[in-house]
Amino acid sequence: MNKDIKPGSIALIIKEHQASYPDPLLVKTGDELIVGKQDSQWSEFVWCTNKNGKSGWVPEKHLDRQGERGVAQQKYSTAELTIKVGEMVTLENEDSGWYWVTNKTGQSGWVPMENVAIGQSNRTTPWFAWAALVGLFIIVIALTIYSNWQLTGETPDLQFNILLPLLNILGTAGITFGIARFLKHPLNFSQTLTVITGASILLQFTEIIEKGIYHTVWQYPAMLYFGFNFLLWLALVVYGSCVGQDYVGKPH
Repeated sequence: MNKDIKPGSIALIIKEHQASYPDPLLVKTGDELIVGKQDSQWSEFVWCTNKNGKSGWVPEKHLDRQGERGVAQQKYSTAELTIKVGEMVTLENEDSGWYWVTNKTGQSGWVPMENVAIGQSNRTTPWFAWAALVGLFIIVIALTIYSNWQLTGETPDLQFNILLPLLNILGTAGITFGIARFLKHPLNFSQTLTVITGASILLQFTEIIEKGIYHTVWQYPAMLYFGFNFLLWLALVVYGSCVGQDYVGKPH
């Protein structure tokens, strides 16, 4: 059990679950129940029947039990949710080894904790990270155009130097995200685009540095490129440390 999980966390389904009882038992505080056998697989649960004859598995800790009778100390629903591998659901609650989750169609129910990998939050890439990446992208494109003009004397092809990098980033991010989804990896497009953009900027800086070293070994342009490259590396390290992984690699 992960005590740090909070309502609103995102769960990736890593093992399918089929709801066992389509007609759930709804228990309200103060309901009197007949308590039966203990579940052989989930020892925290006992089979309970209400005054209308409807039955279901209820955590024993929710009952003020006196022999074969018990009084519910809180409301509880025995509804389970049928889910498939790869589905993304939102965590609402945790109880006795099960998570109460809601899927993308708004259906809710219990699923075993072992069937999901839980995200630490539903946060996305923060706006200031995007602002930093856009700023770095503009800087690196400007430096690329400047270095080509200085080293070759050719008039910059703005369409080639701006449109092509953008298409490369979007195309690479799209393919990477598609592969991640196919492999059931808990990665969203925002995260993918952030990482690919950072990597593309880094590669572009590397190209600029190579040109600067080759043509002007210890002169100002080359040292300027090194400085920007170091700042980019530092920004990516700080970003990675602050945001981190939204998902753990194993079930809890």
